[in-house]
Order: sequence, then structure tokens, then C-alpha cells
Amino acid sequence: MGQVDPRRIGYLYVHGVGRQHRHSGTDESTLRRMGQRSLTPISEVHGDTAIEWDEVPEDRTVTDDLPFGTPAHAWVTVRHPNGSKGRILMAEAVWSDRVLQTKRWSQRFFNLRYVAYVIPAILLLLGPDHRDRKVLFEGLKGEHRRSFREVLRDSWVNMFHWNQWDTLIFRFAQRIMILATLFVVAFFGFINFFWIMLALVIVGVVALAIFPNPVQQVVSITVQDGEREAAIDYLEGRLKWISGRCDEVVIVAHSQGAYLVHQLLLRDNRSQDKVVRFVAVGSGLKPLWFLRQLRDRWLMLILWSLPASMLLMLWGASPVTFAWLNNSAVLLVDLIVIMGHVFGHPFAGILLGSSEFAASSMGQAFLWHVAGFFLSFGNMTFFHGIIIAFSLAVSRVSNFLLVKHVVPRWQEELPLSISVDRRHGRPMEWQEFSSMHDAVGRWLIPRLPRGVEQEPVPVIGHPVRDHTDYFNLRGLLARKMSGSILADLERTTGFDFGANAWNESSGRYMSALREQHDRRRRFYSLTLMGSIFLLLLPSLAMGNGLISAVVSQGVLIFLFMIILSFLFSFRGKRSHQQVVKALDEELRGTARSASLVRVIPEDSRKVPALMLMAAGLAAFCGGSGVFAFATMYPQEPVPAPWGMVFGSIFLWVLAAAVQSGYPIKRWWLLAATVMTAIPVLTAASPSAFGLPLWFVVPGVPAVLVVAFACLCAAVSLGRAVPSCLPTRSSELAARGR
Repeated sequence: MGQVDPRRIGYLYVHGVGRQHRHSGTDESTLRRMGQRSLTPISEVHGDTAIEWDEVPEDRTVTDDLPFGTPAHAWVTVRHPNGSKGRILMAEAVWSDRVLQTKRWSQRFFNLRYVAYVIPAILLLLGPDHRDRKVLFEGLKGEHRRSFREVLRDSWVNMFHWNQWDTLIFRFAQRIMILATLFVVAFFGFINFFWIMLALVIVGVVALAIFPNPVQQVVSITVQDGEREAAIDYLEGRLKWISGRCDEVVIVAHSQGAYLVHQLLLRDNRSQDKVVRFVAVGSGLKPLWFLRQLRDRWLMLILWSLPASMLLMLWGASPVTFAWLNNSAVLLVDLIVIMGHVFGHPFAGILLGSSEFAASSMGQAFLWHVAGFFLSFGNMTFFHGIIIAFSLAVSRVSNFLLVKHVVPRWQEELPLSISVDRRHGRPMEWQEFSSMHDAVGRWLIPRLPRGVEQEPVPVIGHPVRDHTDYFNLRGLLARKMSGSILADLERTTGFDFGANAWNESSGRYMSALREQHDRRRRFYSLTLMGSIFLLLLPSLAMGNGLISAVVSQGVLIFLFMIILSFLFSFRGKRSHQQVVKALDEELRGTARSASLVRVIPEDSRKVPALMLMAAGLAAFCGGSGVFAFATMYPQEPVPAPWGMVFGSIFLWVLAAAVQSGYPIKRWWLLAATVMTAIPVLTAASPSAFGLPLWFVVPGVPAVLVVAFACLCAAVSLGRAVPSCLPTRSSELAARGR
């Protein structure tokens, strides 16, 4: 490759949430945390000599040419083992502690008051995010457009056919459940420990008003036009500084910094002609844009009227709603117990009359619940009807205002910059990277131009940690950034830095980690929902309603959610580290001996998952029958009656794993079958009525159903061919031959 005149490229790093201080000269500085960490993977793969870091500290001396002083920056020399060499400039733009210095207490409390105004915006955290874009925008076009009623209907008909709509509804239900649990815990905390909770709230408000924090930053750059423009002026000064020393500029911004950079690029032609790429990581553009729109009185009215109409509807329909929730919960438990009586008893017990008892119990329960449901309408009064009518009117007016004043704004794509005469002759490239679970970067609205939002970046799977942990040294985004730097060096110097192979490997491993992440999150969601049902089951079985059961078990559910989240997060970190380690080994030239992720194809999950769910239900009903038999016939002991119950839980966990895409071992199915058969294998009941021993032992029908279902699941899993990820590159595949 012939040598060409190198074009110097510079990288400007703009911090975001939580970076209120410079920490100059330390590893916590913006320059090192964002810039140096984007180069660390290169030194880990090619050796310490691959990166030469020459850092210059910040100089705050103000001159006419440097109104904001000189930023902390570093001249970086990148060397490749093949002899290629290039030089880049990295600089930081720390805008928060230079600009946002609101000292008036009145202004600080005004910021907090603005936060109180927009509290209903928390409902957007429940709604769809960019993971549901294909379902909502691409799946609702033309003949595929469906109403929400049709979605619910099709989801009920295709209960065991998991599709994107089911994922959307399931994710929404999970968020509602989590927020409801947190609300119950906070509500009872205030009831039982009012003064302690009130003191904590006061301390929190005072701390937000006194100490620098992200809340003050967000409100200041959103509401205070003067402070926002001052922050943008500061960023423009830093952009001018680096543009005067480089031929091309790449801006990398995080969180709030991405919003400010976007506003900077919307200005007129000021030092933008050298910007070739704008990279937003965990961008705060969408949420801050939305908060800016809340200054509109119509949107503020809609923001409060929608939740108000929902609360009014719940209040007006409370006699029916609460009766339905309570009665339906009791009916569900009764049906489970009745199925346990019918299904779990041996044939001899059925011949003795258990079926008649079960039938009469089922009939009485059905009549009682139906009568109770219809009698609940008798509690409706004229006042409740007025509230319902008012709620419908408020909802209708809000919907009209929403369609007229808000929807047209959200349907427009946000532009990046005005058309300027660029010296390099290339259009500016805009990239948005975000985790699938980042509470800030995952927002769905407003819409961005096509091709801007990149594939989701797998981090940990936590809505807060994902937002602050993008530039982790053991993360894949740092390796993605390294590949971009190598590609820029190849383009500007004409030398070979191995960027194509680097980016190809990084892309394959990121896809594998994304699939592994999705699989683990599905398993977590299914496990969480099933576990909460099991935690509520004892309270429901005692005759409590669904609401009272959630209230009584709220603290236990909250603790279990924390423990389960910790376990899955810990496992996710280990898996992430394994994938990153394997990627580094491949980049060094070491071939992998085995795949890291094995995923069952989606079409091969339905049958085994359904069989395992049926086996778990049979084991649970059989266990209920065993307990009923032990209660009705105490002279006939049944050893280890919990075997079937534990076996049913194990089978349901396996069903959730298969539905999530995990390949399970065949001997696990055998272990589950043996576990459910423990009461049958250890029973010592004498033969009765001339029937053989196995015929009168409780639980035999359940064990037979479990064995048959597990056999069907094993055969179906044996025919499924798991996908092995990451796929091998063409170079490694040729080397393997």
C-alpha cells in the first residue's frame, strides 16, 4: 500500500451523568475514563508498546484565543505489529462544574419543584422502548395493523406461541408488577414507620438541593435556557480548540453530554465543518428532549390528565374491580385444588367417590363465584357512575389533545445538523449506542433518522448500571470503539491497522453476547413471574384476594426480586467476562476450541416447553392429591410427599429455560421424573379391594403423565439443533480445515 499524506484526526470526549468533577490526572477523569479506555483493548491485544500515551494536563489560563483555557488532552501514537504507525489527538470537554454553578437556594428548589411537576412522566418508563420499535412501527403498517383488543385476543388464542406481541405485553406487565411492589413496600413503610420515612424524604430533598447531582444538572440544562446556552458555548469552545489542531474531528458524548452536543450541531456553521462523526453513548437526547416539550401547557395538561383519568376509572369501578380480583384469585386457587383432588387420587380413590366430591366442590365453587361476581354490581351507586363518566370524558379530551398537539411532533424525525460546507467533503455520520435496558438511552420517542440507532449494546442488564458502565475495561463497547479508531487511522494514513478483522470479530462476539443476554433476561422474567405466583399461592389458598395477597407478601416479594436480580446480574457479569476474554484471544490469533453460547432455535422451543409445563402441572396436581390422600387416610402414610411439589417446581424451571433458549441436559429430565416418583417409589400402602399395590398408591397417574411428557420433551430436544455462537470467522474456519 502506497504512503499518503496523513490527515490528523482528533477525538473530543464529552461526559454525562455523574461526571460533575474533572478528577484531572486520575483514572476517573473524562479523558482517561472515556478516551484511554477506548485504546486499552489495543494494548491488551498487541502489547503495551502498541499505545504511547502523552497526556497534557488542563490549563485554565484564559486568553483572547482561549476563552475557556486549554483542556486536558493527550497525543496518542498507535503502532500495529506489522509496522503501521499513526497519531491521534484526544481531548476532554468537562462542562458541568464550569457552567452549572447555581448558587441561589430559590433556583435549586425551583429545579426540584419542576421535577415534581413532571412526576407522571415516570409512566414512560413503563411503556415501550426501542426494543419494541419493529412491533409498533413496522408491524402496524397496512394489512398488519391490529388494535390492542386484537393483540390481546390473539395472545390468548396463541397462548403457547411466543411472538413479539407477547414479549411486548409480558415486558409491560413485568414493569407494572415491579412498580406495584415498590409502591406497596413504600406505602406500608409510611404507615408503619411514618416519621422515619418522612425524615428520609426530607433529607433526600435537602441533599438534592445542596450537593451537585445529576437531577440538578438535568433540570438546569432542560429548563434554564441561559445555563444550557452557556454549556453549549463551552462545548463550542472545546470544539474550536481541537478543530484548530486536527483535520477531522470525532465527538463521543455520553448521556446529557450527547443532548448538548446535538444542540451544538443544530447551530449555524460554527466549527462544524471538520466533524466527521458524532457518537452518542447512552444518549440523553430523547428524555431531555421530552422534558423540554413539557414546558408546553398542552403537554403538561395531558401528562397529568391521563393518569388522573385512569385513577378515576379505578375509583368508579372499584366495587366491581376489587370483587373481580378477589373472586377470580380464589376461583383460580379452588380450581387448582380441585384438579389436584381429581388428578392426584388413584383410580381406587375415584371409584370410592372422590370424583363425586370433586364435582360437587367444583360446582359449588363455580356457582358461589359467579353469584358473588354479579352481586358485586349491586354495590355500584350513582356516584360511582358519575365518576366513571367523568373519567371517560377526561380520557377523551386528553386523547384529542394528544393527537392534535403532541403526536405530530413525535412523528417527525429529529435532525442532527444544518447543511454546512464541510472541508472533508463527507456527510457527518451520526451513531447512537445504547443498552437494551438503559433507563435513559432505551427511550422510543422521538424518532431518529434511519440508520442512526445501532444494534443494542449488551452490558449487564440493569437500568442504572448499564447507563454508567458503558466504558468498562471489560466491556465490548470499548472494543467497538477501538475498532473505529483503527478504521479511522487506516482511512487517514493509508496504512493497514487490521481494522477489518478487528471489527468483524467484535461484531460476531457482540451478536453472540446480545443473544446470550436476551436469553438470560427471558429466563429471568419467566422465573420471576413464576416465583411470585408461588409466593402468592399460600396466601391465595387461605382465601385471601389477589390484592390482599400482594399486600401481605409485598416485603417478601421485594426481597426475592432483589436476590434474584443479584444472582442473574452476577451470572451475567461472568458470562460477559468470558465472551470478552474469548474475543481478546481471537484477536491475538488464538482459535477457539468450542462455542461460547448454544441457543435452541425459536421454532424448536414450543413443543418441549409445553410438555414440561404440562408435566409440572401434573406433578403439582399429583402432589396436591398426595396431601389430600394423607389427610383423608391418615392410617396409610405417604413418605416424602414434597417430592412431587419440588419436582413440579423443577419442571417449571426447566420449561422456562427451554422457552428462553437454553439447551438442557437429558438427565435433568430423568432427575425430575425420579423426583416426582419419590412418593410412589417409597409408599408402603397395602393392597386394597384386590387391586395391585401400584394401582392404589397415590400419585401414580401423575407420575405416568410426567414420565410421558418428559419423554416427549427429550425426543423433541434431541431433534433440535442448537445454534452455536459466535460463528467462526472465515479466517479461522479456513485455518480449522
